[in-house]
Amino acid sequence: MKAEGNLRFSGRQVTIWRRFLGDYSLETLLVVVTLFGGWLIWFAIVAPRGQTPAKQLLKVYIHSYDSGDVASAGRVWMREIVGKFAIPWFVGLAGVLQTGSPFAFFAGDIFFLIGALTIFFNDDRRALWDYIGGSMVRHHPIGAPSGRDDQLTLATSKAAQRLSYLGSLRTRGLITEEEYQDKRREILADV
Repeated sequence: MKAEGNLRFSGRQVTIWRRFLGDYSLETLLVVVTLFGGWLIWFAIVAPRGQTPAKQLLKVYIHSYDSGDVASAGRVWMREIVGKFAIPWFVGLAGVLQTGSPFAFFAGDIFFLIGALTIFFNDDRRALWDYIGGSMVRHHPIGAPSGRDDQLTLATSKAAQRLSYLGSLRTRGLITEEEYQDKRREILADV
């Protein structure tokens, strides 16, 4: 399974367009329409299920990057509130305090944009707040996953075994660094 334009984990994909046009845009719309308060209450209800209001509507879940489990409420709060709201707000505030110009508050928006664009620069298609929250986003069109995603765990453990073997070939000098990097990218794309 090659990842071309989208991220695949055991048959479930989160496309780049779903992230930008669906998730980010819908989340912003819901925040505005519900005057943030309604969104925050809704968020508090769905966060323990590894979702945000927009993700609930789109059948997208936040998973722990390390284990593949549906993310805990704490991890979801860290990802969404700290990574998407608090840090950009503080970056903007720091810009205003540093320059004295209220326009420097847009530095927070620039931080957010850079955070969103990070999905284009890593094989896992994780945004900056996914790194902050230790998470990854996955689409489950037929319903909620139950706890640990065994298919993901199996796929990542097989990939880890293949990567370990590949590393041993490189260490023993049986393959070049270039061959190692090419094969490594291929293994990671198949996960």
